[in-house]
Amino acid sequence: MILGKMREIAERYLGNKVKNAVVTVPAYFNDAQRQATKDAGKIAGFNVIRIINEPTAEAIAYGSDKMKNWKDAKNILVFDLGGGTFDVSLLTFDNGLLEVLATDGDTHLDGEDFDQRVIDHFIKLFKTKKEKDVGKNAHTVENFVVKLKKRNEFYFSEILTRAKLEELNMDLFRSTMKPVENVLQDAELEKSDIADVLLVGGSTRIPKIRQILKEFFNGKEPSRAINPDEAVVYGAAIQEAILAGDDCIIDEIVIIDVNPLTMGIEVKDGAMSNIIPRNSHIPKTNKQIFTTVRDDQDTVTVRIFEDERPIAKYNHFLGEFDLTGIPLAPRGVTQIDVTFDIDVDGVLTVTAEEKTRGNKKNIMINSKTNRLSSNEIDRMIKVAELFADEDKIVKERINAKNELESYIYLLRNQLKDLKTFFEELLSKEKSIITNAIENQIKWIDTNPNVKVDQFRKQKKQLETIILQIMSKIHGYNVNNTRSQSSQYYGEL
Repeated sequence: MILGKMREIAERYLGNKVKNAVVTVPAYFNDAQRQATKDAGKIAGFNVIRIINEPTAEAIAYGSDKMKNWKDAKNILVFDLGGGTFDVSLLTFDNGLLEVLATDGDTHLDGEDFDQRVIDHFIKLFKTKKEKDVGKNAHTVENFVVKLKKRNEFYFSEILTRAKLEELNMDLFRSTMKPVENVLQDAELEKSDIADVLLVGGSTRIPKIRQILKEFFNGKEPSRAINPDEAVVYGAAIQEAILAGDDCIIDEIVIIDVNPLTMGIEVKDGAMSNIIPRNSHIPKTNKQIFTTVRDDQDTVTVRIFEDERPIAKYNHFLGEFDLTGIPLAPRGVTQIDVTFDIDVDGVLTVTAEEKTRGNKKNIMINSKTNRLSSNEIDRMIKVAELFADEDKIVKERINAKNELESYIYLLRNQLKDLKTFFEELLSKEKSIITNAIENQIKWIDTNPNVKVDQFRKQKKQLETIILQIMSKIHGYNVNNTRSQSSQYYGEL
């Protein structure tokens, strides 16, 4: 509805039809939200030729008429704090190239949270002065006023000073520096490397926010060169002009953006195999090779997630599909290529291909695949930080178990094919190898959740047994098995 109304206003002002559009979104929008925005533009009658992040748009507006005078690269930090979102991006301008180095944010921290602190404060005052309770569901501006009207208590006046506003929200104001620290760390830059700090969003007009930013950057004043409410629109217009091929200085800007969250798939035991890391430049294509988890497995399920936790189920589920028709083979033999492709709009396509027969299937992640709300994003980011150490332990245990299992099954499959080697072994030695492999399989089945060092100890014991026996065979090296067991990123 909003995009449709904007198109009507633009057409009325310009006097002709408007079809193409560049749409901006918060930097921390996930893949489903970007696709939903693109779909909304299409429904409104637009051909959405590009989706760009809001901080990128402001940086374009800021640098389009300045960079021709810059002799050296300039690092710009964009601090975007509006009424509904908050994100921080670090970009660099270098000889016409605008590159996004890192982005971070908190999609739950914004101007509405500041308002909520004020409303909660006034509700407490009302209860104290009127000795009445406005009841439940009054914790928004609208509901608070409605409740007062219904009780004929609409006359309620209090002064909110700037000092009181800062007191009520100081912890929230200071928490805005965490994403700033994160992008500096991700980009491996120091505070002194930042040439300018740009402000976007109405909440950046709060004096205390500007003061905290100034103090963080050791006295550097945030830039006031661009209206924080209009900068994003200017940048989007410039981007559209670039794409339209307008003959002006702005066509010298080349933009390289990043994806805000890690993307990957779930592998055996629920681990997350990261295929495209967060803050990777887009467009981006990455491929990893996986294998089967069972003998004679003819189908694999590719489950796609995004977020930062090493256990897939704790991340945001994007979608899934089955790749069928896989030729029957022992576990660990079949090669399955999984490719992640993110386009310039940040929209993801995932493809899985079995190499022997060339079976292929893909999925485009869109708005129907469990769109993530701002509250859910915020919760997941905080949980990831809270359980980082615990997740690391679980991830290491899963990796150690998978390494042992992969080694066992790849070794078993190889030994089945090495008939000439077996002919040179005594019957007793053949039995030792077979029993060692089967005993390890049984041990894993009965000890699936032991500590990392126990999995590694079992693998070392098996390697020792195999090495002692196979070294008797001229020209055989157990390292052949080790190298092959490490060619896959996981089992599906």
